[in-house]
Amino acid sequence: MSSIWPVFKRKSYLINPRFQISFILILTGFSLTVLTVVYISLMRFFDHYTKNGQGLGLSNKHIFFEFINSQKHFMNRLFLFTSIFLIVFEFIFGLLYSHRICGPLQNMKSFLDHQDPNKTQKLLAFRKTDYFKDLAESFNQFMSRRH
Repeated sequence: MSSIWPVFKRKSYLINPRFQISFILILTGFSLTVLTVVYISLMRFFDHYTKNGQGLGLSNKHIFFEFINSQKHFMNRLFLFTSIFLIVFEFIFGLLYSHRICGPLQNMKSFLDHQDPNKTQKLLAFRKTDYFKDLAESFNQFMSRRH
């Protein structure tokens, strides 16, 4: 049976779980904090208009309050869907971004673990999309000066 996403089947995106999970949790925590502040602000906004209507002496069944309540319910649904989308997007982004950070470091560790000091040294290379390409270049220059 073939996989829908064959790339995910062949590649592990969770290279350094301790770092990557904490990175994703920090991103999520930051977003949840911002979302909480925005949500509280929105609820205060609607409460402000409700109190203004009550201050004008409008009855609880007045169309103004029906309008405010309908907008509040709409905003709650919109906020919920937007928040879920943001958290899912953030998880995917956090996983892929942290992979581009951990990948080169894992690559370098594996490279060093598998080097035979009695043989000619290969060059360390990172993927095009990885960060820290200058680290590989510096490492290769250092190794070439040693020999």
